[in-house]
Amino acid sequence: MPNELMTIERQTPIEVILRVDEDGKVSAKRLYEFLELDKSNYSKWAKRNIEENEFAEENVDFWTFVLNDERNPNPTTDYKLTAAFAKKLAMGTHNEKGEQAKNYFIKVEGKLKQVAIQVSQLSPELQAFNKLFTAMAQQELAVKKAEKLAIEAKKESEQVKETISNIKDTIAELPKDQWRKWVNSSLGEIGIKLGNKGQNHEDLRSDSYKLLEDRAGADLAARLRNGKKRLEGAAATKTAVREYCKLDCIEEEKRLKEIYTGIIKELRIKYLA
Repeated sequence: MPNELMTIERQTPIEVILRVDEDGKVSAKRLYEFLELDKSNYSKWAKRNIEENEFAEENVDFWTFVLNDERNPNPTTDYKLTAAFAKKLAMGTHNEKGEQAKNYFIKVEGKLKQVAIQVSQLSPELQAFNKLFTAMAQQELAVKKAEKLAIEAKKESEQVKETISNIKDTIAELPKDQWRKWVNSSLGEIGIKLGNKGQNHEDLRSDSYKLLEDRAGADLAARLRNGKKRLEGAAATKTAVREYCKLDCIEEEKRLKEIYTGIIKELRIKYLA
C-alpha cells in the first residue's frame, strides 16, 4: 500500500484522471471527462469521432468494450485508445484541457519510442522472439476481425434471403379459396409489425379500405348497406346479415378484388419485405 500511494503521489493530475496503461493506451470516456466536455453528449461524440472516423481503424487505433455496471440497465460503451489516436482527439478540442492532453500524449508517445529503442538493444534471439510474438498477436487480431466481418456478412446475407422470400410470397398467385385468409393474415402480420407505433389491426384494415375507395372510386359503406338489404330480401339468417362485411363486398366484385389484392401486396412489401 505505501508503494502504491507513493506511485499515485508522483503522478500528475492528468495521469491520475486518465490512468494511461503500460502500453500507452487510455479510456475514451476518461479522456472525454478530462476534456470537460458535455457529459450528456459522450455517446454522440464517441460515435462521430471514434466509430465513424474514416482515419481510425478498430483494433489498430482503438478497441471497443462495454463498461459493466449492474446498477445501469443501459451499459456505456468505452474504447481503449492508442496514445497517437488520443492525441488527435485531444487536438480537436480547442480549449486549455485539450492542449494539456495533447502535450501529455506527445510525451507518452516519446516514452513508447524509447521502449522500442530499448527492444532494439536486446540480443538477436530475444529480438527475434519479440518479432514472432508481435506477428502472432497481429495475426490473431486479423483473424478475429475476419471472423467478425464473416458473421456480419452472413447476417446480411440471411436478411437479403428473407427479404427475397417475403417478396416472392407476396407476389405469388393465391389459390381462390385462400384469398380471404391471406388478406386477414397479412393485415395481422403488418399490424404486429406496426404495433410499437400504436396502429392496431383494425386501424390498418380501415386504412386499406380507404386506399381501395380512393383508387377504385368505390363507396364501401354504401355497398355494405346494399349487400345487407339484398341478403334480407333473400331471407338470409340474421347471423348471415350481421356478419356480412366490407371484405365480402370486395370479394364479390372482380375489379375491386384485384385492386385490393394489389394494395395488400404493396403493404406487405413496404412493411414485411
